[in-house]
Amino acid sequence: MLKYFILFKGDITPDSNISSKDKMAAETAAMDKFQTILGFSPASIQIRELWDEYEKRSSPEALVVKDLDRFEMVLQADEYERRMYDRDTLSILFFYLYLKKY
Repeated sequence: MLKYFILFKGDITPDSNISSKDKMAAETAAMDKFQTILGFSPASIQIRELWDEYEKRSSPEALVVKDLDRFEMVLQADEYERRMYDRDTLSILFFYLYLKKY
């Protein structure tokens, strides 16, 4: 599903200089479009409910998934660092991700 969000809203990265409010608005608009494409079927309604739960962190499952999402970003950044980037550049990213959590 992430690929559809990126298709509809673009890939927002830490260096995109977009506010949290604008990021959430773009993600909500992408979810609205996605749900419209699915025709407001029972499945699309359930997907929307699960996405809302994830964004609000309103269940233990949503908290785990959100933490896994952040962990995946750190793993990806670590892989980039090991393959092609210098440590100083990605240290800034790691620090940013740490601050976003708290």
